[in-house]
Amino acid sequence: MNTFLKLTAASGMLAFLAGCASATDIGNVGTARSLKPGVAASNFTKALAKDYATYAVFEADDEGEWGHGGAFARKAIAAAKNADVEPEDVAQWSIPKDRVAVLNQARAKMMDKFSQGGKKSYPHFAARAQAQFDCWVEEEAEGDTDSGCMANHKAAIWRVKLKAVAVAAAAVSVSRFPLRF
Repeated sequence: MNTFLKLTAASGMLAFLAGCASATDIGNVGTARSLKPGVAASNFTKALAKDYATYAVFEADDEGEWGHGGAFARKAIAAAKNADVEPEDVAQWSIPKDRVAVLNQARAKMMDKFSQGGKKSYPHFAARAQAQFDCWVEEEAEGDTDSGCMANHKAAIWRVKLKAVAVAAAAVSVSRFPLRF
């Protein structure tokens, strides 16, 4: 009888979870829990995989949003394999128009910094900026316009300096001491 009750409870729990998420989402979140980026992964994609994995587990475990957790786990798994993982496309989410403009502006600024070498020069801050941008988009879709994700994204992207600025600053510091023969 005890075994029967355990099997009934387990199958009831599985049916409940199946209504909330796919088996793939559950499996991907499980993979994200113990993700180890490949040796070929860049510093940026290693950091991105870690940040996406952390967010995926948070969405699944703390928020009970296994579908979103599974989506971010897929991004973590792809980044761990050194794939080029793009930040969320705001147009793919149901977000009020006045907030779409804010998010698109933030995405454009981030992509500009990335195109100027930010991923290579500041990989950990760039990865955090991207993962937190995606978190911000997801939270905006849920109606949260003042999430910690927005603040975290802004703090991280502020730290991603343009490579051109860093190179220009290095050139100025070198030119202060000209060589004379």
